[in-house]
Amino acid sequence: MASTPTSTVPARVRLSRAPGWRMPDNAVKVDRTTRWGNPFDHRLRGRADAIRRYTAWIGGEGPDEMPAGKRVGMVSRTWVLEHLPALAGHPLACWCPLDEPCHADVLARLAAERERP
Repeated sequence: MASTPTSTVPARVRLSRAPGWRMPDNAVKVDRTTRWGNPFDHRLRGRADAIRRYTAWIGGEGPDEMPAGKRVGMVSRTWVLEHLPALAGHPLACWCPLDEPCHADVLARLAAERERP
C-alpha cells in the first residue's frame, strides 16, 4: 500500500479576537501588522486580485518597498525573501478565511521551496 507524501507547507491559522482564543505557540503572524503583511489591501479590488498582485510583487515586479499597514510603515520584498527560512515548518497566521486564498499560502509555498535541498 502506497503512502501519501506529506506536505512541508505549513497549515494556515486564522487569527481571531474571540474570547479565550490564542494563537498557537509555533505559529508566525503574517498579517498587515507585521513585516510579512500583504501590502495589497483586499478591500480595494478583492482578495484574488490582492493575492495575484502580491505573488507578482514577491516574484520581482514593482518596487522593493511598498506601503503596508499603519503599524509597519513599509514592507520590503528583499527582507521577506531573506527571512523566508524563519517561516519554514510553522503555521502562518492571518485574518483571511481558511477556505479563501491568502498571501500566507504564497509565503508558505516559498518557504517550503527554499527549505528543499
